[in-house]
Amino acid sequence: MTKEEYQEVLNKQKGNYNGFGFTILLGAEFPMVASVIGNSPAENAGIRAGDTLISGQVGEQKVEFDKEYIGNLLDDLGSTATVLFEIERQGQTHFIS
Repeated sequence: MTKEEYQEVLNKQKGNYNGFGFTILLGAEFPMVASVIGNSPAENAGIRAGDTLISGQVGEQKVEFDKEYIGNLLDDLGSTATVLFEIERQGQTHFIS
């Protein structure tokens, strides 16, 4: 483990996160939220396990989520920016930021 990786683990234990605070499952057409970290930006915004991630938008930049490139796309959106996520939950589309 590098020094940076160790520091990231310590930050997560303290409740400080880099990123949005959710893990994803790949396999379907769009990625699905597998879990949401407590007290993370994702939980505070209302994202739930089981939500399907369709797209994300920061300002005028909208990105369709592709299961093969989701990690890079989320990184490109920037975790410090306000992101409007388009999700599908139980057959209904929702927009969460």
